[in-house]
Amino acid sequence: MATLPRTTDSNLNETRRIGVISRFASLRTVPKSWIIIAVIFYCASLLTVGLLAGLVPRRIQYTNVFATPTRPPKTTETTEITETTEITETTSTTTKPSVCIDDECNPRLVSDLIVHSYELEYIYNDTTQTTVQGKVTIEFTLKQPTKQLIYHAQGFVRLEEPALYEDGVYRLVSTRKYIPNDYLSLYRTADDLFAPNQYRLVQQFVVQLTDTFTGFYQSTYQDKDETMGKLLAAKLRPINARKAFPCFDEPQLKAQFKIRIIHPQNTIALSNFPIIQETNQNNVIQTIFDDTFRMSTYIATWAILPDTYGKILDDPEEPQVTVWARREPTEKNQTAFALEIAMNSITFYEEYFSVSEALPLKIDILAINNFASVAMESSGLISFREDRITYNEKTMSTYQKLQVANIVAHEIGHSWFGNYVTCKWWDDLWFSEAMVSWLCRKPLDINYPDWNIEVQALTDDVILAMWEDAKPSSHAIVVKNVTGVSEILDYLDLLTYTKGVSVLRMLEYIATRDKFRSGLQNYLMINAFDVGDLNMFYDQLLNNTNGTQFMKSWLEEPNYPLLHVQLNVENGDTKLTFTQSRFILSNALNSSHLDKNYRWKIHIKCILGGNSSDFDTNNRTGDIIDFILEKEQDTENLPGTSYSWIKCNQNFQGFHVTQYSFPTTTWQMKGILFTLLCRMNHPDAIERASGLFKSIPIAHFNNSDVAIGVAADFLSDVYKYHLQNDDNEADWNNMYNYYQVTTSTHEKTRALIAISSTNNKDRLNKLLNEGLIGGPNTIKRQDYFPMMGHMSRDATGREAVWSFYKENYSNLANTFTLENRPFTTAIASITRSFEKESFLHEMLDLFLKHPNAGTGGEAARQQAIDQVNMNIEWVKSRESSLRDAFDTISRH
Repeated sequence: MATLPRTTDSNLNETRRIGVISRFASLRTVPKSWIIIAVIFYCASLLTVGLLAGLVPRRIQYTNVFATPTRPPKTTETTEITETTEITETTSTTTKPSVCIDDECNPRLVSDLIVHSYELEYIYNDTTQTTVQGKVTIEFTLKQPTKQLIYHAQGFVRLEEPALYEDGVYRLVSTRKYIPNDYLSLYRTADDLFAPNQYRLVQQFVVQLTDTFTGFYQSTYQDKDETMGKLLAAKLRPINARKAFPCFDEPQLKAQFKIRIIHPQNTIALSNFPIIQETNQNNVIQTIFDDTFRMSTYIATWAILPDTYGKILDDPEEPQVTVWARREPTEKNQTAFALEIAMNSITFYEEYFSVSEALPLKIDILAINNFASVAMESSGLISFREDRITYNEKTMSTYQKLQVANIVAHEIGHSWFGNYVTCKWWDDLWFSEAMVSWLCRKPLDINYPDWNIEVQALTDDVILAMWEDAKPSSHAIVVKNVTGVSEILDYLDLLTYTKGVSVLRMLEYIATRDKFRSGLQNYLMINAFDVGDLNMFYDQLLNNTNGTQFMKSWLEEPNYPLLHVQLNVENGDTKLTFTQSRFILSNALNSSHLDKNYRWKIHIKCILGGNSSDFDTNNRTGDIIDFILEKEQDTENLPGTSYSWIKCNQNFQGFHVTQYSFPTTTWQMKGILFTLLCRMNHPDAIERASGLFKSIPIAHFNNSDVAIGVAADFLSDVYKYHLQNDDNEADWNNMYNYYQVTTSTHEKTRALIAISSTNNKDRLNKLLNEGLIGGPNTIKRQDYFPMMGHMSRDATGREAVWSFYKENYSNLANTFTLENRPFTTAIASITRSFEKESFLHEMLDLFLKHPNAGTGGEAARQQAIDQVNMNIEWVKSRESSLRDAFDTISRH
């Protein structure tokens, strides 16, 4: 998945190209101290880049939710299309909640369990329904006796009594539900144990279709000619399968899926595997899908679409890949590029891994206009947020095109890493995400060599990871002693993925590309359709050292090392001294909880040259040294040499700080320079942006397909900086209207950034208030907190957002809930440019008033505190000298 954290809904990838300076306030009409702050952070980013290149179980309560059954419930092996079985709610008795005993508090299911198959049936007869009837049959084996059988179920409208069969014989059981962990627990009567045997569990249920884009949900959209449509889909990662059907919802419990969907005429049903039978009768269609290979529960998926949904195929006769999207982008050929990338990626991966069985016989790529994340990699049916896979060459920049390619190649790569071979538990989820994030660059590099795509790992992953990981509040990639799913997922953030990519990139460099590839091939072959052993993978790659221990030093500790390299020449001999220490970006922050004596295992490779005796620096025929540094300090002696220079960490392969820089790719330079000039309010740049904006025909803002005469690489800046520097109400209203009416998700993002950049407080408050209330002509819910982040980058906007956020925190929490990560983590982007003690005190007061930070919120709050403290320190340490410098400049 592209959680991504890497390409988030806040459009991080669109703005990341500006660099670290883009995180701080606009310099247009603000006091000199603001200019100083911006320059400080710009300098800080340059300095950083220079350095860079050179689950404790909870106690659980339970209640009875089912009456003790006295007979097996009626079940049927087949469902007639002419009628549906009405599910009746059972009469239940409720006992007083009781504290669980120790073995019931374990957040993991029993280990001696093999799940063979799930047979799933959903009945959705009418598109006006808000619920869906379902039935699941689970075949499994217990290998050891157990007194209780626990499985997952959460949030159903109704659940019928489960029927349990042991070796084909019905067994009487009682049922309890564990509320905090969403478990159902079955007990044998008379305290008998469940014996090792074959079992079949049958249960009927009713699912509420949600609009939260998780579990089994519905999504509405507007297509061409302003027609409205609705589709149903399932997003089950990470732990949402239990919301769609009762199951053993752990990634290592893989099983075969047999899926059948009854749906209305004029709709299409899709699932992981191809359709093997369709029956049309009495205004409904029964669609039966082929049995899947063994999959984790979160990989299962399905969708019900209007039969008017657009599609393109790679081969009309025998399609392997089909891209589904709204009619408008389909008819405008805006999904063709995604199809091209998918086909190229499949061809590359099959040859690179030497494994073709990881793919189903077909792949459906489904573009959904409103989607909770960037994408979901379910085998055979991959879902994307529409704006991440549609490409319009007239309005989209080169960088946006690259991101579309990257995301599609990433999700295709999950067919091998994540689907074919799966993590044992969620604390290893980082591996499959980071691995495909690194590997997805390879098919793009081969098919589009001019993009120089692997170089982008430096800016997209390594630099970003090092910036975030240099804070004391950072966390390790793999957090030990945390087993609760929700706690683990709190750590699966942008830092985890970007640092994960950086570490795997380093691992490939150390092992060599050929050995890295053969290691991946062996890993896939040994663990086919199963779960992987990462330690085995590490050890086979690094046979000259303990691979597991080497990787642990990078995975289980936050931050990274600062490597001091000292070159001395004495008596015609060169002596190299290497010293490592923990790198923290600001010493003013509290880092007392960190192990000051921690030592990483650093692979060092350096090239030496020149001659110190005659100051010749051109000689490049010197030694290459290569070793592992495990101690605080180590030395390397090179007798009979007098080198004058040393260059370590060539091509920035190691995840540690050195003294070298890296080149910026030239294809982004014009856009970057124009952006920087506009941010610095260069009169010519601002005038040019406004001139280009005024040259755009008004019809364009009414969603007409007209030529606009502005290059796509400059369009975002033209929108933004004109509205920021010109208080023309008509222009702002036109852009707000454009945000609402455009069906291009990319243009919607550009318009959102532009209207959020105004310096008119009334318009900013209009966006904030109307967006909170909601409605058809306001900011979309998925765009609301990204909009706050955009506003906070400018002086006027930051004041408006912070005031609104403080005063309306309770309303925001009630509206979006504390499980909504965009809300709970928004604090980090809102406060990123705060540089005064007064701001810090206001933040801390707010946190004390509202101590429940919600999902992922605690980490975001600590990151925000660290960032503000760093800002304050920078101002204090450099304000005076920079004021003097500006005074000197102004006098000349």
